[in-house]
Amino acid sequence: MSNTRLIQKALIGVEDLLLGESTVTQTRNGATAVTITKINADEIPYSGDATNDPSDVVTIKEKIDMINTADIDQTLNSDDDVQFQNLHAVDTVTVGVTTDDAETSGMTSGLEVRGSGGSGTVRVTTDETGVESADVLGSVEFQAPVELSGTVAKTVSASIQAVSTGTFSSIINPTDVVINTAATGAVSEVARFTSGGNFVVDSGNVDVTSGSLVARDGNIITFDGYVEARGPAGTGSASAGVAKLTTAELSVESGDELGRVDFQAPLESDDVDSVVVGASIVGVASAEFTDAVNSTDLVFKTASSGVATEKVRITSDGDVDVASGGDVNLTSGDVAVTTGSVTVGTGDVEVTAGNITTSAGTITNTLGDIVATEGDITATSGDVNIDDGNLVLGTAGKGVDFSGVGTAAEILDDYEEGVFTPDAVFSGTDNPTIANAAGFYTKVGNLVNFQLKLVFSVNTSTGSLSVTGLPETSNSATDADTTASIFVNRIGATGKIVTCFIQPGTDVILMRLSDAGTAAAATVDIANVGASAWLVISGSYRV
Repeated sequence: MSNTRLIQKALIGVEDLLLGESTVTQTRNGATAVTITKINADEIPYSGDATNDPSDVVTIKEKIDMINTADIDQTLNSDDDVQFQNLHAVDTVTVGVTTDDAETSGMTSGLEVRGSGGSGTVRVTTDETGVESADVLGSVEFQAPVELSGTVAKTVSASIQAVSTGTFSSIINPTDVVINTAATGAVSEVARFTSGGNFVVDSGNVDVTSGSLVARDGNIITFDGYVEARGPAGTGSASAGVAKLTTAELSVESGDELGRVDFQAPLESDDVDSVVVGASIVGVASAEFTDAVNSTDLVFKTASSGVATEKVRITSDGDVDVASGGDVNLTSGDVAVTTGSVTVGTGDVEVTAGNITTSAGTITNTLGDIVATEGDITATSGDVNIDDGNLVLGTAGKGVDFSGVGTAAEILDDYEEGVFTPDAVFSGTDNPTIANAAGFYTKVGNLVNFQLKLVFSVNTSTGSLSVTGLPETSNSATDADTTASIFVNRIGATGKIVTCFIQPGTDVILMRLSDAGTAAAATVDIANVGASAWLVISGSYRV
């Protein structure tokens, strides 16, 4: 640039003039050699090549204490730019203002650049003609060079650098601004503003004491480590750290996302499914927002192959909805409902070592299972509804406790329905031929209710008649004999009544002929059974 003032460390021409030389010839800023002629101790005019205006004057104010280190206290009056090389300013150096203005700047030391009718500019440049990646274009360094504490204390403690991130050309000049700091020696990079507009922290934390850390209009804040939002000291919600996800939408409709947290491995080497978002937590509007409505659901999405889809939703009403085909599995812990409901569509609710509890709500199962492996299902003042599923007890000997105490005598620990095939037999030889045999039973706890029908024809059978094949073996206690109701056809004897009872510890019904007197009941043998006889028996017995 023309008419540029170059104040150079240990400026030989100025030093010689101040030391008494009348003239000095030197090269200034790479231009043709010029002659500086001393007028007096305060003014030094420039004359020489055509690029320099002889009328330009550089006024040296006050004194030069240490010319070899260029400790200068001066004001430069000029309408042009000023270039400094290795200038060490102990007191104030003011560029671009008049003497009077400089005296009111308020600075006691340093460099002030004040624009004329606009902003002042400090430009740090490089004379490199082929800038490549990692070249430093310029630096601003912070140092305490006269510190008396030692060598480390005197080194550069911080710096701001402009560093190229690619080879410069006629169309690109990619440059990052790098921030370096030191703790116990040389400075090293701690953060940088990239040419793409990102702020990158090399190591350490980003602490926002007050205000917000904001990425607008779809931009991304990326952390290689973790993010901590730490609230102030205090109690209650006032001390909480807050991470806020917001939308700029002015009219929120149902289904609009207010904010989302995505979980992803974008650098995964296997590509395709491995690099897409694997899980998300989303705040989704569940109704149009108004001055009285901000209904929002919290949606949890996961993926096994491909795009993450909704699996669980916590609605604005407080319900927990599990997507079709999903289960609710608790290894340990409780499912507790105070005034709401637990509804299962086509999945299962499984609690391994916890409880399912409702205080004033409903547990509803539509097409799944509610499983408590080692816990309780409790409805304090509500219902447990199973529309199309099962209540499964995973451990033998456990059941439904009706007492609230849990004693063995008050727990329903078994229920079973089924069919069985009874048989008519004689204790001797040649059993009857069975034409039809059918049996049905229901077992509740330790009580078996049954009914059976037998149609049979006798042969040359011997011994007493009995019915075998009950679904469960009866209780073997001595006093566990149990009678049953019986209807017979073509079985009996004149003046006798056909009765039966279940023999303890067996699956056998013994047949007897009794009369109204005191005679002992007799067995039923072939003489008491006609052709095509049949009988129906129903009863209950303990196991």
